[in-house]
Parts: sequence; C-alpha cells; structure tokens
Amino acid sequence: MDRQAEEKHVAETPSDSVDERTKELEAAIRALKEEVAKVQKERDSAAELSGLTSEQARRATDAHITRLHRYNDIKDAGQILFGKLAELRGKTVKEMYKEYGVETSD
Repeated sequence: MDRQAEEKHVAETPSDSVDERTKELEAAIRALKEEVAKVQKERDSAAELSGLTSEQARRATDAHITRLHRYNDIKDAGQILFGKLAELRGKTVKEMYKEYGVETSD
C-alpha cells in the first residue's frame, strides 16, 4: 500500500469502525426495546386473564424479581461459605454438600 492509500485507510478506519459499531448498538437497542414491549404485552395479557390490573401485575413482577435477587444473593453467600469450609477441611465442595445433605441441584 502506498503512503497516500495508507493515510486514507488509517483516516477512514476508526470513523468507519465507530459508525459500524454505533449502527450495531442502535440495532441491538431497537431489538431489546421490541422484546421489552412484547414481554410487557404478554404480562398485561396474563394479568387480564388473572383478573389483575396491569399495575398490579407490574408490582407483582417487580416483587418477584426482588425476591429472586435476594434468593440468588443468599445462595451465592452459601456457596462461598461451603467453598471456604471445604478449603479449611481439605475437601471438595461436593463432599461438603453431601456431608450437610445439600443436593447439588439446590
């Protein structure tokens, strides 16, 4: 590549790459917004069938998500504790689960 062509390539590449990435991200955002609208419509339809208002369904969904986050945080803490205990005892976490009667699917 000659000097002039190289300069043109260098000058265009970052801008073109940024423009391409911007278009990709905008398309991803549009797709996510469409998915959110679809899920909200499904939630509202399910709420209507159950006799809940859209607002009641939204609040129930939010409360459920909050409980799931709390459950996952507690489960993560438990796994960390089992890992530390296993390390202290020179065992595997799987052995600790068995010793304490915890199913690996829990």
